[in-house]
Amino acid sequence: MPAVALAGMTPALVFPVLGRIAAQQHVGTAAVTWVLTSAFLASAVSTPIVGRFADLFGRQRLLLVTVTLVLAGSVIAATTLSFPVLIAGRVLQGSASALYPLVASILQGKLAGRQMTRAIAAVSGTMGVGGGVGLAAGGLLGNGSDYRTIFWFPVAISVVALVAGRAGVPADRMKLHGSVDLLGCGLLSAGLVLVLVWLSQGVRWGFASPLSLGCIGVGSAVLIAFYLVEKRASHPMVPLRLLHHRPVLVTNVISILIGGVSFVPLVVLPILVQAQPSIVGDGSPASPLVTALVYLLPANTLGIVGTPIGSHAIRRWGPRVAVTVVGVIALAGSTAFVVAPTMPAILMVGMLFASAATFANYGTLPLLIVPQVGRADLGVANGMNSLGRWIGSALVTVLSSVLLQAGPAGQPLSQADFRRAFLIGVVASVCVILVAQFGLPSTWRSDSSDMADSLAGAPSAPIPGAEPLVIPTENPGRGG
Repeated sequence: MPAVALAGMTPALVFPVLGRIAAQQHVGTAAVTWVLTSAFLASAVSTPIVGRFADLFGRQRLLLVTVTLVLAGSVIAATTLSFPVLIAGRVLQGSASALYPLVASILQGKLAGRQMTRAIAAVSGTMGVGGGVGLAAGGLLGNGSDYRTIFWFPVAISVVALVAGRAGVPADRMKLHGSVDLLGCGLLSAGLVLVLVWLSQGVRWGFASPLSLGCIGVGSAVLIAFYLVEKRASHPMVPLRLLHHRPVLVTNVISILIGGVSFVPLVVLPILVQAQPSIVGDGSPASPLVTALVYLLPANTLGIVGTPIGSHAIRRWGPRVAVTVVGVIALAGSTAFVVAPTMPAILMVGMLFASAATFANYGTLPLLIVPQVGRADLGVANGMNSLGRWIGSALVTVLSSVLLQAGPAGQPLSQADFRRAFLIGVVASVCVILVAQFGLPSTWRSDSSDMADSLAGAPSAPIPGAEPLVIPTENPGRGG
């Protein structure tokens, strides 16, 4: 589906051209990272809110609204010469990340059994293709004198997605009767933004600085207020049983861990191969185009084979084995990074396994949600689970940034520095395996619980992966 391809493509487009954007806009490293961070924040906020609105007003309608927002953001980014307006366009583009969980909830609500597993696998593979195409398009279209050319690509795909969504996605017949919890939406948005800004900018600001402490302090207070308000709301933004129910909680924890596994190479690998001098190969730093087309794109494309692995494993062997398989694939990739961070071939193999684990996760987690929630809550469930992936990626970005800080005398990063950063993925992979073994059931059923039967009813789902928060390195010799 074009909407899912758009979800994978839009975040990936800007990776190869961040340097070009900084040069053409005459901004520094600290400013240009907001091209990533702004879209990341919009993604984190939009996924649960779009999911809940879809449950209330119809998933086809929210699909069309979300694609329209991405279209508007892409047009703005493609036409503006103003950096602040570009950031506004990227905020609108960030809502693309809500499209994958939204489409997953549409499939979950209308299909069951083998049909649903095959559909989830196909949609996940489409998103992977979109991510690969986005990387290639960003590298090729952004190689000219004007980086803005790249944004016409999602404009075209958005138009196709609007037509396909209108013609090919039937309108929802079942909608949840209730009102919009505007206070809950506002509190959740403000709390998430403040906490995630603290995570993404803390290394640059200093985690003990007044600005950082203010963000985390106020953000935590707002999220606590959100929880208290939701407990009393007659139609809450997020039904709290979705946060308390053990199977849903376990699924969300897995989403956080997989988010960490998938983002370790996206954050660390570009810094590793672009360092000056590089410790990879002959010591020559890789260009952004080479980084995208050699290290990221092939693995992203071939990693799509993981999607049917995940969906087939959960149907054949149950959730416990399926997620354990995802963890083992992730562990293989993470271990390769740690063992040989100086060998290009091993890095590419490690990236392939990491991508396969990410896509196997896409084929697994949406199916874990189905038996736990009523059909009326599938949208918000998938959105909250997708939020878990963003939280995992944020935590990994912070840890990687701390581990890859320049030495006091400006000495170059060593193999040991990168090994320690890649160990984050090893730890997260082992945790995925342990959580699967001790937290997931061995059997799986493919139908969504009826609302009346869904005492456990709760949602949770994955998100299209691909938008690192920030690569916080002011020294171009460090981060490339």
